[in-house]
Amino acid sequence: MNVKKGWIVDFGEFHPFTSLEEFNQKMTMLEDKQLIKDRECLGMKNEKIQVELPAEFLPYLNYLTGANLEEKLKIVLAIDLYITMIADFDEAIMLSGQSAAHFNELFNSLVLLLIKVLKR
Repeated sequence: MNVKKGWIVDFGEFHPFTSLEEFNQKMTMLEDKQLIKDRECLGMKNEKIQVELPAEFLPYLNYLTGANLEEKLKIVLAIDLYITMIADFDEAIMLSGQSAAHFNELFNSLVLLLIKVLKR
């Protein structure tokens, strides 16, 4: 994609950009803003549930990207909900708490890893 400069239009707001890097940064910002709006529309401001997991999961979860255990579990659960067709891709992104770009990157990494495993 060869982007020189242009505008991103988001609900009547205009966001100029002058490079591909700036375009990607602004798109991530807008995706995060939309994610917050989606959560508020669903009434999901700060409600949480508690889950107990056996400690045997921890060594495996340490391989995943994420700031903390909660973030890692949200990503894993969102990917599982998408793979099992319980949630569509947009819902999985929202549930993961990640930007669309980051979730897509994580999902693609998982697909590549599965292809490697299946080739064995």
